[in-house]
Amino acid sequence: MNEQSFGTYAKEFKKDISTYIELRLEYTKLLAYEKVAKVSAVSLSFVVILFFAFFAFFFLSFAGGYYIGTITGNNALGFGIISLVYIVLLVVVLALRKTYFEKVIIEKIVDVLMEEDESN
Repeated sequence: MNEQSFGTYAKEFKKDISTYIELRLEYTKLLAYEKVAKVSAVSLSFVVILFFAFFAFFFLSFAGGYYIGTITGNNALGFGIISLVYIVLLVVVLALRKTYFEKVIIEKIVDVLMEEDESN
């Protein structure tokens, strides 16, 4: 009787362990899907904001180029000055990208991934 009940308990224990492992894997998959969805949503919103910001700066650059061109009497000089400003900004961003920009982006992504649900 004792061996039979031990065998029954062992089978139930094995079944419970298998169920626990399957549920734990499913839970981990759901957490991974949630994290991917959060990163995707943040990335998509960033791309949309970047898209509109690009066009705003693009048209402001044209306006600035024409404005400086009317002041100097030469549109080419006006657009050249605007281009020079963008080249200086490019050099600054390239010089500081590892120090500031990449660090900030990595921190934001990690914050999104490590963020806990308020419901937990």
